[in-house]
Amino acid sequence: MTNSLLIAFLVVLTFTTNLVSAQASGSADALSACSGTSAEIAKCLVVGKETEEDKILAIYLWICNRIEYDYRSFKKGKKSNFLPKDVIEKEKAVCAGYAYLFLNMCESVGFDCNYVSGYTKVNGKLTSEDMGLHAWNVVKINGKWKLVDVTWGSGFIRSGFHFKKFERKVNDHWFTTDPEEFVITHLPEDPMWQLLEQPVSLKVFKYPSEKIRQVMGKGSKPIDYNDSINVWRKHHIVLQEYSSGSHAFSFNERNKLAAGLRDYFHAENLNLKLENLPNGSEKIGKLKECVEFQTSSYEFLKSAVIPSKLVREYVNDMKKTVSDSILSLHLRIARMEYLLIKDSILTQGVIQLKVKEKVFQMHFAEATKVGQSKRTGINYNIEMADMFYHFGNELSKDVMKEEGILPKKTATKASEHYLGLALSEYRRAGKKYVTEKLESAEELLKNLKELEE
Repeated sequence: MTNSLLIAFLVVLTFTTNLVSAQASGSADALSACSGTSAEIAKCLVVGKETEEDKILAIYLWICNRIEYDYRSFKKGKKSNFLPKDVIEKEKAVCAGYAYLFLNMCESVGFDCNYVSGYTKVNGKLTSEDMGLHAWNVVKINGKWKLVDVTWGSGFIRSGFHFKKFERKVNDHWFTTDPEEFVITHLPEDPMWQLLEQPVSLKVFKYPSEKIRQVMGKGSKPIDYNDSINVWRKHHIVLQEYSSGSHAFSFNERNKLAAGLRDYFHAENLNLKLENLPNGSEKIGKLKECVEFQTSSYEFLKSAVIPSKLVREYVNDMKKTVSDSILSLHLRIARMEYLLIKDSILTQGVIQLKVKEKVFQMHFAEATKVGQSKRTGINYNIEMADMFYHFGNELSKDVMKEEGILPKKTATKASEHYLGLALSEYRRAGKKYVTEKLESAEELLKNLKELEE
């Protein structure tokens, strides 16, 4: 199981110009016989390979030899291919596409593998201190986690007088690299993926390479990364996302994106726990708690420092996801409040009903604040209108009775009030969406006015 939701959100990209070159074992010709889907290719590649390391190496080399780094998309801040199908078809990707394809192929042939996002250096300089901009993998071989960067293993960016372009130079330096070597240039957002008993801090990572080697293992708090990884992998995917965001923000409090993800997935986890809870005041209270965490997530995302166009696009998409979630929660709370009283509207009296009206309006006002589209606004209007229509309809039924629960004048005025509100909301939504409801509300209101006359 991989943290796929976080993968979708962390399509953030970088590359380096100073890859270590080494002669790779294997060639493009020897690997070109395999084709098809990522799973079919992976199964073809491992045929005849006796050891786990040889099987994973075959996948690594196939990707390195077949996939070209999409420098043009990276430079222009445009989305590149991410899904394995697209990466294989177009034969181009940036780090996210490379890492996700490697993960997908490894899992296809039964290996535990994870996608890792983190910080890197170009020419010895940290690319961003506010969030990780690179992606690579960890894969379990013979019961031990190993580090792999298939992007850096595929080649490098060659600089000319007036151009930069990808040049393939397959190397195996970044295949199962020693963690103490890997951490010189790669620092995971979640420190457990360093695979070190004494993780390197972001402060130390900014040091020159030799100084990192000198201070490595000194002063940092020891951790059992194997135990941490085992616990993390047993979690439900939503809890994995929450845990990853929490660890990343604790590791670097400048990483507001990680904090936003942490709070978003914490709210989603709370929401999952509500599935078997009956409707009522307790559930409403929990939903309001979810709103608080989603609102916190939105604020963190708003304050995140955005280092590139592509990251900005991703954060904007994430903000839209969070705002839609806040909208949905407010609507659920309003509906639940409504359901709690809908069968006893008349017995509660008009005064209590007006209090409930304010509650609904408050939640819908909050919901509409985060509505991002015209269609969302239309749905809001229809929800409000349906509730007011129900109030008006129930009160109109009481008016029609010879001896209603409420005095006829009171019931009539109240019914007209809510039907009028319903009409207003239906009209704002537009006739093409609610023609029948609009006509029904108009007919009811017309009948009530005729009775008054």
